[in-house]
Amino acid sequence: MAEDSPFSLKRLLLGKPIPSHLAHHERLSRVTGLAVLSSDALSSVAYATDFILTTLLVAGVGAFSYAVPISLVIATLLASYLPARRAAAVDPIEALRAE
Repeated sequence: MAEDSPFSLKRLLLGKPIPSHLAHHERLSRVTGLAVLSSDALSSVAYATDFILTTLLVAGVGAFSYAVPISLVIATLLASYLPARRAAAVDPIEALRAE
């Protein structure tokens, strides 16, 4: 069964694709997209601590000592994200010329 066939599982679940000339009506502006999608990130941050503590509670009371190290690892990963993203955007040739 081909990927583009009208009988594919993807087509069954998602429906027909939107024609290109109608797609611009489906886009969100940056402000609207931020307002709509930022609540998802905020709720993820809010529920992360609860999920960590629930998981550690299932593991046992002694596992609560891992809550702070797990939180520090998560904070470290988040803190390294922005510098890594900025470094990925730099053109390697320009960076070598600047040295």
